[in-house]
Amino acid sequence: MTKLCIEYGCVSVGYYLDTMQPYELYSILSNLHLKVKGDWERTRNIMYAVCQSQSTKHLKVTDIMSLPWDNAENQTIRNIKKVELTKEYIEAMKNEAIKHKEEYINSGLIEK
Repeated sequence: MTKLCIEYGCVSVGYYLDTMQPYELYSILSNLHLKVKGDWERTRNIMYAVCQSQSTKHLKVTDIMSLPWDNAENQTIRNIKKVELTKEYIEAMKNEAIKHKEEYINSGLIEK
């Protein structure tokens, strides 16, 4: 994970080693594919230009190569379901956090 974060330039070495919290790593790793999105789009457009010049049919860019972010449904944040923030839901989340507080402290997610 260290290599991924530093190699892709997501965070500086000093920040990663000294001040970064464990919960920040999930956000970085779950969105790491966005760092190379431009490269994938460029590759697909080059492929499209080459294939379209050799084809008699009208092609779409997505006919050549479909990418995960082409689907509008996939443009929402991955693996996070939408929930309505009601008072009951917030209370349930608070109770869940209180129930697991000691576990969170031991794992380093929160400080005492």
